[in-house]
Amino acid sequence: MKEVLIGQIKKGNLTLASALKKATRWNWEENKLVLTFASSYEAALVKNEAETLRQAGKQGGLGSFSVDTKTKIEKDSAGTAAESPRVELVRQVFRGQVMKG
Repeated sequence: MKEVLIGQIKKGNLTLASALKKATRWNWEENKLVLTFASSYEAALVKNEAETLRQAGKQGGLGSFSVDTKTKIEKDSAGTAAESPRVELVRQVFRGQVMKG
């Protein structure tokens, strides 16, 4: 199913196809596709393009389904959230710290 959806999407929306490839987990729960991402950017992109994903599924022979996304932040050995390389770069350039709220 994963390959069918990405193959259909790749024909018209390379950005969405790239985001789908970055999903760390694909779960089917009844008629719901739950995608887990390490980055909130990809999760938001897929969530915004959910209708495109559903249409690609129909074209690929899949039935009707809904799309949900989750973001899973990886934690380091100390139990704190690990910063992505991009966040670390921005933090170093601006000599600041990441505020959590």
